[in-house]
Amino acid sequence: MASRLYVPYLALRSADKDELVVNPPAYCSHCSTIPAEYYETHVVRLRANRIPHRSIGRKFRTEKKLIVRLPLCRACYLNDYLTSPDAYTHDDTPLGKEARRTTLLSNISGFTASIGILLITPFIPALGILAFIKSYWYVLVSLGFVILAVAWLLQRRSMQAVRAELASLRPGGSKYPRALVWNTPVEGDLESGSVILEMNIENETWAGDCARMNVWRIE
Repeated sequence: MASRLYVPYLALRSADKDELVVNPPAYCSHCSTIPAEYYETHVVRLRANRIPHRSIGRKFRTEKKLIVRLPLCRACYLNDYLTSPDAYTHDDTPLGKEARRTTLLSNISGFTASIGILLITPFIPALGILAFIKSYWYVLVSLGFVILAVAWLLQRRSMQAVRAELASLRPGGSKYPRALVWNTPVEGDLESGSVILEMNIENETWAGDCARMNVWRIE
C-alpha cells in the first residue's frame, strides 16, 4: 500500500526556488537500491493565496512551476523511460535529450500539418499567390506526417537500446510504478508549515525514511 507524504512550504524555502530535489534518503525511491544517481522528475504548478470572487482568469496570486525530483537507480530510471518518456524533457541526461528531440519533432509535425489543413479552408482566400500556395496544401500535410514518422522511429530505436540495457541490469524484469506528485492549493498566504505538495510513494520504507529525515508528515 502506498504511503502519502505531505511536503511543507519550508522544504521549498530551503531549496532552489524552482526545483525540489528530495535527498535524503539517498537510495532508490522505487527499489531501495544504492547508488541512486538519477531522478524521477515531476512538474507541478504551485498555487497559493486565492483571489476571492474570481471565476475567470487567474484565481491565485501566487502561481509558479516547480520541478520535483526523487532519487532513482539506473535500472528504475531506464524502466520509467519506457512508460513515461514525456516526463524526461527536464532531465539533463542522454534520455532527456532524446525526449526533448521527440517533443520538438512532434510539435513541428503538428504545426506543419495544421498549416497544410488551414490552406484548404475558406479562411485563406484563393487570391493571387495564395491560390498557388493553397494548391500545394498536401505537401505540408505530408511533410508533417513524415516528420512525425521520423520522431516515432527515433524514439523506437532509443527504447530498443533502453530495453537491451535494462535486460542486462535487471534480468528478472521487476517493474515499479512512478510516484504521484501533486500540488495542494493554499487558500491564504504561504507559511512555513503550509502543505504545498502531496506525494504517493509505493516504497513504504523509502517514504518512511524520507519523512523522518526531512521531518515531513506521512500517512
